[in-house]
Amino acid sequence: GVAALAAQRATEQDRALLEGLLREAEGHLKDGRKGWDAFVRTDEQIHLALARMSGNQLFIAVLTSVYHNIHTYYENYLPWNNALLQENFNDLCNIVAAVSDRDAERARETAQGHVRRFNAHMEEKQA
Repeated sequence: GVAALAAQRATEQDRALLEGLLREAEGHLKDGRKGWDAFVRTDEQIHLALARMSGNQLFIAVLTSVYHNIHTYYENYLPWNNALLQENFNDLCNIVAAVSDRDAERARETAQGHVRRFNAHMEEKQA
């Protein structure tokens, strides 16, 4: 729902912010292992920006809590590797593209797919 609302409500300034954050995230990925921590911080900023764009205070509060603890999530539940971070980046690019295109349904579907895949990665690590 967050991505769909962001697609409906994002301003030109919001979309420019998301594009800038994607470029920043891409730069961190190009830095290899030394850029992973910064990538996760930028990932956090993208998700929080989407939450703010949604205008839904509940979404903002929940995602703020989740993303302020994202490093713990990665450390405990996901393998830190370039392939996983690249997959995450690709998802972020697709979500931002849907938001920029004001395509709420595509934004929703892309975000849901992202959540499902990363939940599956988390379950694989716990197994």
